[in-house]
Amino acid sequence: MEKILRQNWFKICIFGLGILIIVILYLVLNPSRQNTVSETTSTSSVDLEAKCSSQAEKVFANDWSNPSGGISNYTYKNHYDNKTGKCYIVVSGVGAGGENYRLSDAYEHGTYIALCSSYTVDSKMDSCDYPNSRSEKFDVNKFNNFIKPYMEN
Repeated sequence: MEKILRQNWFKICIFGLGILIIVILYLVLNPSRQNTVSETTSTSSVDLEAKCSSQAEKVFANDWSNPSGGISNYTYKNHYDNKTGKCYIVVSGVGAGGENYRLSDAYEHGTYIALCSSYTVDSKMDSCDYPNSRSEKFDVNKFNNFIKPYMEN
């Protein structure tokens, strides 16, 4: 047996290499295997988006649906960003004292990324706060432009 192996080792190596190449080609080129991977990725993304939506709903219900100070008309939108793994929520609307627009991470409760408020009735507050900048004059259009990269991908 040992003599046969020594005489035919080259043929045995070529045969083994051929089988290895066939297996690799099957794994790489098999369309049904590729669909399974993309379906799994797609399902994961859908699950994460659903969790984001649920978290945003909780944040809105706890912090915005029944604010102190009177009647309000607030709405929210949420977006799960696959690139960063973040769940963003934008709350906007008119309350008893004025307008409020807020972008935040739905899981980082209490912190905001950008905030614009125009409460001219009580506090005469009329400004927007953005990361790494001073308070600026209230401008809804600028706020909407600022939040686009967070809400559209």
